[in-house]
Amino acid sequence: MKRVLFFLSILLLFAGCKDNLVSSNPSLQGLLNDDSVWRASSFSAIVVSDVITVTGHKGNNILQIKIPTTAIGDYGLSSTSSASIGFAQDNLSFSTLNDGSNGLGEKISGNIELKEYNIEEKYISGEFWFTAYSADGNSSVNFTIGRMFRVPLVPAIP
Repeated sequence: MKRVLFFLSILLLFAGCKDNLVSSNPSLQGLLNDDSVWRASSFSAIVVSDVITVTGHKGNNILQIKIPTTAIGDYGLSSTSSASIGFAQDNLSFSTLNDGSNGLGEKISGNIELKEYNIEEKYISGEFWFTAYSADGNSSVNFTIGRMFRVPLVPAIP
């Protein structure tokens, strides 16, 4: 009986552990402000002139990631980089192209890593993290552990 109770308690211990980010196929998600998982309910990617734009929606929130080329690799984020991330939430807009030095006194940081660009199966995958600021620099938003997994490529509208 003791063994049964021991193994049952171990099973319950492991069953109670879970990752903060939900894994599914496909997905666009990240940890928002180190507090809660933000997971897009709809998302897609388009390629125009070799620039990838990934857009995800969750209610009134919009996440938009721009990658300047289809080449696999890392793309650092700054107010002058060709890669960028924007996020709209509660009537506020944030961008990695805005410099926080006007308000909060901090600089933009972040990275986008494009890991897969699969033209045959029409999807992209990668990871990202960033801190973005409002236009006045007084508000910021932060994403960590961002994942784009098999985000479908859709045809661009001419």
